[in-house]
Amino acid sequence: MPDRYPTARRSDQVNVYKSEEKGKVCVPDPYNWLEENSEETDEWTTAQQTFTRVYLDQNLERKELEDTIRNSMDYAKSNLLSKDGTSALTGTAFSRSGEYFAYGISHAGSDFSTIYVRPTSSPVAAIDGKEVSHDDDRLVDEIKFVKFSGIAWTDSTGFFYQRFSVDHAPGTTGIQTGSEQGAMLYYHRVGTLQSEDVLAFKDESNPSWVYSAEVTPVDGKYVIVTIAKDTSWRNLIRIAYLEKETIGQSMQWDKLIDSFDGKYQ
Repeated sequence: MPDRYPTARRSDQVNVYKSEEKGKVCVPDPYNWLEENSEETDEWTTAQQTFTRVYLDQNLERKELEDTIRNSMDYAKSNLLSKDGTSALTGTAFSRSGEYFAYGISHAGSDFSTIYVRPTSSPVAAIDGKEVSHDDDRLVDEIKFVKFSGIAWTDSTGFFYQRFSVDHAPGTTGIQTGSEQGAMLYYHRVGTLQSEDVLAFKDESNPSWVYSAEVTPVDGKYVIVTIAKDTSWRNLIRIAYLEKETIGQSMQWDKLIDSFDGKYQ
């Protein structure tokens, strides 16, 4: 059987990455052409499918096994996030008062997501078979271009999140490739448009930095930002006193950890 596998062309593609310990790292990627929706890719996957089907059809008990599995799993499934079933939750967070629920949704497997907000008094749930949508009863909030981000509520007023510029957004396929550059930490106030969101932290001299915000859970007085870069597990930590600072670019951030010499939490 091994010598009958469909052959796959090897290209000379080499991807270059930045490593904290090794600097520039070159990684061969000879099968990158399979990531493209091309005629060559279609021919290869068809050949693989045909080869697999011939092998599986040799199992005389396969039909019986298939029927058993189908009978135990073949029931109606619903995805309340989209009609085509390709949407998924990427992150969720309740406001500190429990009044609101913020949730991110990505489409077609994209790393990018959009954050929505809804009152907890209006959950998304199918009742008596009635078709529902997450758009029903949600607020006007629609925060786009979010990627690798948490949702850090200050109170029921709003939350911090990380986003990228429009230039980094995926195309119609939902796929975005390339380096992660220019992350920004923003603050969104509930019930407002994204265009009114406030930039809270950005370091243009370090475009590879990414941010994760957390508001101290007991008192809600401080926002802690963890900063990471490249593939390193080391991080920096910044902290700001929310009761004394107006959220925005003029916020005073204390450098709690100011060197990438370890992992701090």
